[in-house]
Amino acid sequence: MEIRIRSTGQVMQEAEFRSLHNQTSFPQQLSAELLDGFDADVVMEGPQASNMEWWQYSQRSGVEQINGNWYTKYIAGPVFDADADRDAYIAQKTTERNQALQASIVSQTQARLDTFAKTRNYAGILSLCTYSGSLVPKFAAEGQYGIQLRDDTWSKCYEILAEVEAGTRPLPSGYEEIAPELPTPQWPA
Repeated sequence: MEIRIRSTGQVMQEAEFRSLHNQTSFPQQLSAELLDGFDADVVMEGPQASNMEWWQYSQRSGVEQINGNWYTKYIAGPVFDADADRDAYIAQKTTERNQALQASIVSQTQARLDTFAKTRNYAGILSLCTYSGSLVPKFAAEGQYGIQLRDDTWSKCYEILAEVEAGTRPLPSGYEEIAPELPTPQWPA
């Protein structure tokens, strides 16, 4: 619980308030009525900031009084002293977001290939591909198909990512957006 001292406007944690009044025996639960006797108010949790840009976050910014009660106040952060600082921050967050998105797309593409290979009891796509030179015709054919599927899938995936990097294609919202463009893994008849 946070407590606001009326005379100073200072906001403190309950433990700090209790230690300020260490000669007072307080009940376990401090009530608004009790705090009123100490010229203090409970600070309740206010609403988080909303309607923010993708790079912003809800940031605490003091307290505010609403209808006679005190609440924590949140604003869209971060707050910058200069436009150049803001622009640099957004550029950094854009780079981080794009790198995370690319890593997620690559990871999910790999998982899709590995999951497909496991449908025929291969450990993953790499294991499947090693069977291309097998002396057992069924395994050799499956291994060849695995190589073709892997090559086609990664070629298309990296083509999409290159288009995004070149600015000729918008940033996808995630793997689900590009998955339909990747080759569909299906075992040949």
